Amino acid sequence: MSDVKLIRLVSGEEIVGTVTYDQNELLEYSIKDALCLVSGGEGRMGFIPFLAYCDEDEVRIAAKHVLFTANPVDEVKAQVVEYYSKIEVPSQKIVTS
Repeated sequence: MSDVKLIRLVSGEEIVGTVTYDQNELLEYSIKDALCLVSGGEGRMGFIPFLAYCDEDEVRIAAKHVLFTANPVDEVKAQVVEYYSKIEVPSQKIVTS
């Protein structure tokens, strides 16, 4: 999941996942392992699967529905990788005594 990007849709939804831009005649974004960012309250955020009711692991979205794409902060990338991985990502905090 090295190409984890954040996509903001014209509907206001923010989606993170493995994103590729297809410059075919349809001009689409392909998103694999997509998660929707949601408010967790009190300045926190959470993830819910994007289109959880579908049996697809990749979703295509027309470029005209995308406002922008961006690189999420490392913490968000790590949480997305952890969400889809059985391997627990260690904290990068330095513990001092």
